[in-house]
Amino acid sequence: MIIIITIISIIIRCIDFLRIYNTIDRPEVNEYNKHDKEFCGTYSSIQNTVYSSSRSLVLEFHSDYRLGKPGNYTGFKGVYQFIEKSKYITTGERVEGKQCTYDFRSNATHQRGRFFSPFYPQNYKANSVCRYSFYARSGERVRVVFTNVQLHHKDTSCRDSPDVITVYDGLDDSATVIGQFCGIHNAEEVISTGTNLYVAFICDDRNQKQGFAATYEFINKIASNKGPKSINNDSGTFTFTTSSHAKLKSRPKMRALCAILQLHGIHLRDWTGCNAT
Repeated sequence: MIIIITIISIIIRCIDFLRIYNTIDRPEVNEYNKHDKEFCGTYSSIQNTVYSSSRSLVLEFHSDYRLGKPGNYTGFKGVYQFIEKSKYITTGERVEGKQCTYDFRSNATHQRGRFFSPFYPQNYKANSVCRYSFYARSGERVRVVFTNVQLHHKDTSCRDSPDVITVYDGLDDSATVIGQFCGIHNAEEVISTGTNLYVAFICDDRNQKQGFAATYEFINKIASNKGPKSINNDSGTFTFTTSSHAKLKSRPKMRALCAILQLHGIHLRDWTGCNAT
């Protein structure tokens, strides 16, 4: 089990303080323990969430005897929760001798799982370098969804970001880049074109954030067309997906006097029989 503490609000003098120790092994602290977070002042909705690294977490509130500046100092309010640590364990095989390098291989009993940045849901450590290699079987592809991404990011592109996730469509970082994520993202999906996918995560030594959580799945290479064949509503959305080996046979029928289509994304291979006008 691990512990989640969320500080909802805090109104205390800054000669007083609230300290949190969330990287301790035992539920006790002394003058030699270094606190991990400290709060003071007035925050009505800080929503600061802290995760323990083990089964223990300590909150220490200190109030000075001096009167200080007059005011209505009500203290602090928070909520806690106990959750299973197993929810945050990477389901791949860690490469021997490496701290953050994993292999994920498709087989009859292993078709999906999850992987995380180091120490997730706690913040990742400075100068982390992690590698995740996925190996699908013949006729399969690799589908990865980044369900939560929270990385330190500057006001630049991900190419220049100090902390970044890069997804390669192949065995290693010499393959084509098909995804790159920095800053804050949710529900970002990438799918390999072949049987291999490679994910790299690197960060610098400043401003560590929570990191990322992701799921993976080995899927059949040939996808069926799930798009609608007939559209009768006044408005809505439609999609058509197919692999490079499938043939386009479905043509949606628009039963209306006129139809207005807004195309948000098109990814088609070149074909001499298709002329743009």
